[in-house]
Amino acid sequence: MAIEKGSQQEVFQMHADVFGAFLRNTDQKPVQLAATLKGLRTEFPAVWSRVMSPDKEFHGVFIGAGNGVPERMLVKEMITARGSSSGINVYLMDTSQQLGLEYLMAVQGDEQLSGITREYQIHSFESDNYSIPHPADIALASHVFYYIPIDEANLKKFSDGISPQGVGLITLQSETSDNFAIRSKYSPKVYPGSEERYGEEISEVLDASGIDYKSQVVECHTDISSCFDERGGFNPNVEGKLLLSFLLRASWDTVSPAIQHELAKDLSVIAEKNKLVGYEKPTMVFRDLFVWIPGVDNKQP
Repeated sequence: MAIEKGSQQEVFQMHADVFGAFLRNTDQKPVQLAATLKGLRTEFPAVWSRVMSPDKEFHGVFIGAGNGVPERMLVKEMITARGSSSGINVYLMDTSQQLGLEYLMAVQGDEQLSGITREYQIHSFESDNYSIPHPADIALASHVFYYIPIDEANLKKFSDGISPQGVGLITLQSETSDNFAIRSKYSPKVYPGSEERYGEEISEVLDASGIDYKSQVVECHTDISSCFDERGGFNPNVEGKLLLSFLLRASWDTVSPAIQHELAKDLSVIAEKNKLVGYEKPTMVFRDLFVWIPGVDNKQP
């Protein structure tokens, strides 16, 4: 199943330089990795104990994995903690065949990761043709519920795929994030009819569905200095235009001058607001909601 042409997801498949600019200017991925590892160690020690036990099978399921950058980072940390890749089994899925191939190519020369990758399915998560292939000791859906309907059926499908001794983690931008402030305003302008998703919606549906969970906000930062000149005026260079294209999920040079002008003002306000609380460089504060869903044996009284 290919990503729909003209969709917001297309920017990640067709324009790797756009996502690359974001990665060069953010600490999101290492911060989220550290928060995930800390959560496993401190909140779900039984899961972490299983990670560290080479004599026990461990099954990781990654939803909407794309080319698997954060997923590979997490598995590498698990292998290091375990002292071996023996017994670790990794299952992935995504809607994009191209991104799936990128993942498989990336791990092809890595003996540890290629030896533990069991499958990469090309499906949409909500499709009747997809089911979580093995009860998951950890199930991870990192920033993918923007594109999956946030409803009881899909969250139950996710939680039902967690083993009794396991845990699931869904990450999504918080409604308190600077990123959400921008995207909730501009997504409908660039993609009429679209609506920006946020992590607190996950919590609301889980509450209504009676599914146990715990949540935390994880704060990370994106440097937007490349969108401003040395005098502080909005004047994006090549890197800045790529970063703006990431924020809009559309090429900066193709959006209307009216949108460009309005976004310039909004980003200037955000940069000034964050400067007042101690950020020297123009910065957006990204706040992500981590929603942990425990397996039945991990639920706390």
